[in-house]
Amino acid sequence: MSLRRYTETDKRWSLFWFGIPVFPSEHAFTVDQFRIWRRHLVWSKLDAGELRTILTQRFSSNSVFLSLLLSAEIAILFSPSEPADEVRKALKGYDIGVAFFAGLMLCIAIFVSAAGLYATFSAWAIVSTVSDSNTHGVLRSSLGLYCCTLPSRLIVAALYIFVFDLALFFFVVMPLQLAPFLTAGGFILLIHISSTYSAMGRIIMETGAMGEESIFHRHEEETKTPHELLQNLIAKLEAARNVSVPVNEQYRMESFQESLREVMRSTGTVSGRRAE
Repeated sequence: MSLRRYTETDKRWSLFWFGIPVFPSEHAFTVDQFRIWRRHLVWSKLDAGELRTILTQRFSSNSVFLSLLLSAEIAILFSPSEPADEVRKALKGYDIGVAFFAGLMLCIAIFVSAAGLYATFSAWAIVSTVSDSNTHGVLRSSLGLYCCTLPSRLIVAALYIFVFDLALFFFVVMPLQLAPFLTAGGFILLIHISSTYSAMGRIIMETGAMGEESIFHRHEEETKTPHELLQNLIAKLEAARNVSVPVNEQYRMESFQESLREVMRSTGTVSGRRAE
């Protein structure tokens, strides 16, 4: 779906926001889990203390979430309930079936969650020690970007494995006629969530919203409706993709927003709408 569809119609909401996320994987995983998000983050924040604070706050929330997820997974595995007993018996007896794979995926989820917790604590401890004068140089390196991205990737992997395991448990505890519909509904909801926040993340990154320069004039922010603001954001996103400025130059230009406005004027796009 073309981005222009959002600017030329009155479409206010979309289930998957096709056309805004760049890669199909961004419909399954939010864009902030990818390296491109960290690249924009480390290049847009000129204040080293602010950048380090943003990263360490993310590590803090990651550790809390992983701790809760790991606790839930262990509680399910050792639960005295009848479905958990069935799963443990299938694992111990190597009885291949839905219960066996439910237990296997749960064990894998536990190990991935534990690995994610370890990576998060390690990243938190190491990144927080970098001085202000060296923060940008270290974190903009390929190793620095990977170290900041690894905990989030492990969290997403653990979450999806856990969700898939829950889907298998549905087939253990529910009638076969009901479990597929509940499972499909759950995955559609996850895809909608990922697509929505990937779309928002793409708009933030590519329009330069992470930087200090304002993407709207004050009168635009105060006079436009929410839908008109969305149309303008989509128009700026399309202009940014036409300009295709490298990340390390985007936040060092004299006026990135003015370059976007020039593109919008040259293509006849005014305030997010095609000029007639």
